[in-house]
Amino acid sequence: MTRGRLACAARVPERQVITVFPHESKQVPLRDNPGVPAKPAQVHLILDTLGERGRCLFEARLEISGKFPGFGEILGLALFQCQRGGLFEVRLARLKARFTDRNLVTSAELCREFRNFLFHGEDQSPSHEDWGSASVSRCRLYRFYTISRLLLFLIQALAWIGLTDDITLTPEDDDAPVPCRTVLATLHFQELAH
Repeated sequence: MTRGRLACAARVPERQVITVFPHESKQVPLRDNPGVPAKPAQVHLILDTLGERGRCLFEARLEISGKFPGFGEILGLALFQCQRGGLFEVRLARLKARFTDRNLVTSAELCREFRNFLFHGEDQSPSHEDWGSASVSRCRLYRFYTISRLLLFLIQALAWIGLTDDITLTPEDDDAPVPCRTVLATLHFQELAH
């Protein structure tokens, strides 16, 4: 169990909890303590820690990271561009020390850290390529794109969690029904979405 998941489970006061996705019935222990009985895998959102909600949702469902083709590559590119673009080194080092896997949890935390990075005014406008490093300048621009793509993956994953396998779409009258989860998992690929 990761440190982040343990922290999320340990801080849930019973009187300040919202339960989401109650249709899930998977049984998992909330802590790595054999004396603690298993509870339904319902994610509890802590009302006073808004920034960690997304990460906690994905920590409870580590297995869905593999459902989205191309996700790991976009996360790797975002990590590279955040590192190469500069000014994000301290936050990125802290993130990499806590989250070593390329999954939705790391992606949610990277998006959260990047949002805080922008909100607290730590970013700078990219320099013109003639005045400084062209690659640093480009990475500062491109990291917005890759972080945006990660955010879209996270939104798709949240929608995927909220659906069940029996919900389908029929693209045309004569086409076979397609599970909505399949559509969500391949939205970012034009040739797979049609």
